[in-house]
Amino acid sequence: MFHKTIAVVTGATSGIGKAIAVELANKGCSVAAIGRSQCDDELLSLLRSKNGDGFQYDITKKNAPKEAFKDIKNKLGRAPTILVNNAGICKDNFFLNLDEEDWTDVIDLNLKAPFIMSQVFARDLIKNPPGDDTYPTIINIGSLSGKIGHMGQSNYAASKAGLVGLTKSLAIELANFNIRANVLVPGFVNTEMTKKIPEKIHNYIISETPLNKMCEASDIADAVTYLSSKHSKFVTGAVIEVTGGLKM
Repeated sequence: MFHKTIAVVTGATSGIGKAIAVELANKGCSVAAIGRSQCDDELLSLLRSKNGDGFQYDITKKNAPKEAFKDIKNKLGRAPTILVNNAGICKDNFFLNLDEEDWTDVIDLNLKAPFIMSQVFARDLIKNPPGDDTYPTIINIGSLSGKIGHMGQSNYAASKAGLVGLTKSLAIELANFNIRANVLVPGFVNTEMTKKIPEKIHNYIISETPLNKMCEASDIADAVTYLSSKHSKFVTGAVIEVTGGLKM
């Protein structure tokens, strides 16, 4: 499905990011999996079997995105045509108690890093256009918090709402270069993080979800695969919710 296609996935060492990297690799992508920590052996083995690899970078650091893309091109032989900005953090606190450092840390990874990663990605593609049979795309992983807000998440909600505005602007500006940009919004996803949520809250969220179950990381990965493929070649500037109808 993605023969001779290179995809970059940030935050790819666990959870949703890892599921995305695995699915794209299984569909034939050479995946460059970026994380602050190295990928586990199982993931690395899969990636390398498809001519991909793991790359350890903190993309919030100055010049790290440029260095990461240079490293990827050197190791994998060509520039990527798929970018999935998945890396993100929460540093929750009530607004009146939120300190500036926690605000900055969340904005830097959740919003500033996708901006810089997308800029480096797009500049390289514009300088060296891929063939007509490729469908360059930027996929930003959003959140329902960016749509509806959430108590104790003013920094996180602001970063994810900003990501929507950024993506729509990219979709307009990059259309002339045949580069698409979309936002994918996960619902309540079954990951190690959500397993720590108290059972009462867990059950309440499921009861509020019309499909009456949790989203799996593989559901998000499937949607990323669609947005990366020729099947979505006329989709740009969209905000696609994979939420089971939660907070529709």
